[in-house]
Amino acid sequence: MVAQPAAWGLTMKTHWQAWRDRRGERGRVLSRQRARITELVCFARANSPFYRAHYADLTRDFRLTDLPPTSKPELMDRFDEWVTDPAVRLAEVEAHLADPARIGTLFRDRYLVSTTSGSSGQRAVVLQDERMRSVSTALGALRTMPALGPGLLRRVAAEGGRMASLVATDGHFGGVATAEFQRSRRASRAERLRLFSVHAPIAETVAELNEYQPTMLGGYATAQVALAHEQLAGRLRIAPALVTTGGEAIPAADRELLAQAFGAEVRNQYGCSEFMLLTFACALDRLHVNDDWAVLEPVDERGRPVTPGMPSTSVLLTNLANRVQPIIRYDLGDAVTVDADFCGCGRQFPTVRVQGRTNDLLALRAPDGSTVRLLPLAVTTVVDGLPGVRRFQIVQTAPDRLQVRVAATTEDAWPLLRDKLCGYLARQGLGTVDVSLDPRPPERDLVTGKFKLVLVAKAD
Repeated sequence: MVAQPAAWGLTMKTHWQAWRDRRGERGRVLSRQRARITELVCFARANSPFYRAHYADLTRDFRLTDLPPTSKPELMDRFDEWVTDPAVRLAEVEAHLADPARIGTLFRDRYLVSTTSGSSGQRAVVLQDERMRSVSTALGALRTMPALGPGLLRRVAAEGGRMASLVATDGHFGGVATAEFQRSRRASRAERLRLFSVHAPIAETVAELNEYQPTMLGGYATAQVALAHEQLAGRLRIAPALVTTGGEAIPAADRELLAQAFGAEVRNQYGCSEFMLLTFACALDRLHVNDDWAVLEPVDERGRPVTPGMPSTSVLLTNLANRVQPIIRYDLGDAVTVDADFCGCGRQFPTVRVQGRTNDLLALRAPDGSTVRLLPLAVTTVVDGLPGVRRFQIVQTAPDRLQVRVAATTEDAWPLLRDKLCGYLARQGLGTVDVSLDPRPPERDLVTGKFKLVLVAKAD
């Protein structure tokens, strides 16, 4: 595919800026960050009816912290006023999302579309314009890959650079939509990047991975832990140089298990559909924030700033690249801690530690008495985005029993959710598991204050 002159110019400019600021020197990055904040806010006020009203009292000389925060429910309720392109309407975007054949294709030939439930269980529809896609490409090529270190990078290249990504493939989720878009643009990329569904029976995934022999293994952390057990049992026989985990928090014991099972470097990732390349992991395995293009503000339960070194209750994201759907001081709901010191790798981009999602792994009893383990994100993506389902929570109360708490806007939301979930369980050999409705609404975790979408009830 030949890039148009305007697109080529944008690509070269973003790549040059990403390379020039690769060390994260504070003076230059913060100056660029301030300029981009001003440009973004001015653009949003001029082109988004939502932000025009939201910033009605904004003075000329403002700081980012002067702006009122935004939330996913608030923005989704006013989607048509939020976006800056008047030709984009939520009803038409939803029609695009309803067609699985369009995963990774551009809406109106301009915007890459994805959905996310996030850790709160509330669905968002996210658009990426050409500028956002160009920035992501530059950050991946000039920050994420070089940060692996020359030795690991050489090994990945020497062994073919094949990437196996374990994700939910049956929806327009951020990871799969981005991957399918990249695969469609370049034949060589399609050959080196293969997607594996976390919804598939594990024996099927093991057989396909044995045939593919990936150099890199990425995707949901719990999916990789399940594969590590298959590797140790001798059924899976792969030798990746790099394992990257994302989407879920991963305990230290599981990281050690992955390193032992695969004999690979294990690196963490932290991103979101609202900004996929939010961070990159250096050779010291610290997560650096690309804060020349994205601002993270850790806050406490009252929305007040949290000082470096202290854990936050949530974090506000400002995406400085995307124009079609301005994301400014957007409450992500993730608990993070910004490190107080600079990383020993020499890069001055701030580093964060992320609590992330803490959903539980389900272990359910099959009819033959064996135990089938289900990945939390695999289960939630089965029912994510169903009409009328505003929020849900799946609770295992016994080896063969699940209860579902649902906040719904329509009467048929629960029957739809139950049928979809039962169908998935049946495909996993768990057709005898009882799925019932819990009349209580979804409840927050008492420790983190966040909604766990999947949890195992503790015995009294």
